[in-house]
Amino acid sequence: MTTTRRILVLAGMLLAVVIGTTIPASATFADTVAVPTTAITTGTVQAPTQVEVIGWCTTSVDPVTGVATTTVHAKVEWWRSDSPRVTGYRVTAHLNNGTTSVMATTDATADEVYGSAPQGYLVYQPRFTVTTLTAYGWTAQSVQSNVLTC
Repeated sequence: MTTTRRILVLAGMLLAVVIGTTIPASATFADTVAVPTTAITTGTVQAPTQVEVIGWCTTSVDPVTGVATTTVHAKVEWWRSDSPRVTGYRVTAHLNNGTTSVMATTDATADEVYGSAPQGYLVYQPRFTVTTLTAYGWTAQSVQSNVLTC
């Protein structure tokens, strides 16, 4: 290619770019299409219901020292959640001093757990909640149970 030819090609391309960018686009959209809409519902997780704690105490005496030790036993029971893809339940103790403690984590088939603690635990008036755990990470906590007594 000769120098003159190169200059003419370059000038033509430059002119096309300048003119092409100044001309407004003339696209129109005249067709309308109806799009069907579907309702989106919010999923909910049902918390366990009928949460109840049943307590009883046992006292044992050390035969050597004669010291008596009383232990509080608790059975927390509930009705399982009807939510889909439940993977388990978390049982939490709520004390009257504002603290909480996880008592147990179960699988999806459980509807009761057992635990025990020293008798001094009763001064904290423990109540229990059961939380539904799901495969998709959503949870729902039950209302608190009655106070544990024995």
